[in-house]
Amino acid sequence: MVEIEKAGAELVENRLSDVEDNPKLAANINQAHSAMYAEALERYPNDDAIDGDLERKLVRKLDMRILPLLGICYFFYV
Repeated sequence: MVEIEKAGAELVENRLSDVEDNPKLAANINQAHSAMYAEALERYPNDDAIDGDLERKLVRKLDMRILPLLGICYFFYV
């Protein structure tokens, strides 16, 4: 599992450096991290490029991490 995470991190670093080297992609983006936004636009140009099953899994995972914390904060607030 750790090897997969290292390989994934290495792949992301390589892709970001590729995008940073291409000024055409990042030229029209006025953000602090324009290379990251340019890569996202290149990978996902429209909503059809996003896999619905993976998106649902990600939203569920985030919900399972955030909602319990919000519930605890709510009870301490009341």
